[in-house]
Amino acid sequence: MPSIWVNLTDADRKTIAEKIPSLAKKMEHKKIKVSSAKGKGMSFQRRVCEMISELIDIPYTKDDTSLISPRISGCNGTDIILRGEAHKKFPFACECKASESLSLVSAIVQAKANITDEQGYIIFHKRRALLEPIVIMDFSAFCKLWLQRL
Repeated sequence: MPSIWVNLTDADRKTIAEKIPSLAKKMEHKKIKVSSAKGKGMSFQRRVCEMISELIDIPYTKDDTSLISPRISGCNGTDIILRGEAHKKFPFACECKASESLSLVSAIVQAKANITDEQGYIIFHKRRALLEPIVIMDFSAFCKLWLQRL
């Protein structure tokens, strides 16, 4: 059965709930538990590690020796830790966001705060309505990549 996603304002929800009470319960916002949100975020970080691994041809293993690894929840820094050769091949401060709503400005601020050296930032974003994750990056970093391919 196909899914259709519609964004409603609180006023829209209230109007619909008043006119069709049977839908009111289905439209309630259910807040995700903190532990579930952290699990969802860590799962997405591991998936991003796998995607980067495939892209740069450096194995991602789930042990301490891996050159690519997700940051432990609650620790400061980029969401994806890239060491040595992985950092050289993929010079970005990676921020991962697995949520239905994304505050783009705060995600960019967070990603920029984690930039070191001359790397750029990249934000991986995943939500249910998208079939695959999307990438958000600074235009100058995109231009640099584009010109390197020529």
